[in-house]
Amino acid sequence: MPSPIAHSLMGYIIYRVTTSPFKGQNRYIILLYLFIANIPDLDFVPGLFVGSLGRYHHGMSHSIVFSLIFAFGCYIISGILRPENIKRCVATGFCLYFSHIVLDYLTKSPSNPYGDPVGVQFFWPFSNEYYIAPFAFFQIIHFGDSIGDFLLSIFSLHNLMAMSIEFIILSSIIITMELWKCRRV
Repeated sequence: MPSPIAHSLMGYIIYRVTTSPFKGQNRYIILLYLFIANIPDLDFVPGLFVGSLGRYHHGMSHSIVFSLIFAFGCYIISGILRPENIKRCVATGFCLYFSHIVLDYLTKSPSNPYGDPVGVQFFWPFSNEYYIAPFAFFQIIHFGDSIGDFLLSIFSLHNLMAMSIEFIILSSIIITMELWKCRRV
C-alpha cells in the first residue's frame, strides 16, 4: 500500500482539479480532501483491538461498492447542507475515495512479510478476489503487525525510499498541473 503521503498528495491533486484557479485556496477544504483520500485505511483501526494491524486491511473498504456508499453519504450530506452543489459533491467524494483504491491497486509487492492481503478487493461483495495491477509502480509500505513494529518501520530504508518515489511521482503531477493552469491563465 502507498503511504498516507501518496494518498494525501492525490487528494490535493483532486482538490486542484476541482477548484477554480481564480479562487484562493481554502485550507479547511484541502484538509477535508486529504482526510477523505485516506479514509479507506481506517480499516486498520479494528486491527488495533485484535493485535493485528493488517487483519482487516484492503478488504471491503477498498472496493468500488464502498466508494459508491461514500458517494451516497456525500449525496445525503450535500443535500442537507448545500443542495445546489450536490452533483459536484457526490462526484468529488467518489473520486477522492476511489483514488485511494486506485493507488493501492497500483502498488507492487514482490513479497509481503506480514501476511497482509496484496492488492484490493475491487468487486467486494460480488468477489473476494484481490486485484493488483501488473504494471504497478508504487512500492508496498511495510508497517508490521503490532504498534511497536509500526513505529519502528516508519523510518526503515525501504519505507523512506518508497515514500520518496511516491512524493516524486505525485509532486511531478502537481507541478505539471500548476504550470498548465498558469499557462492557460
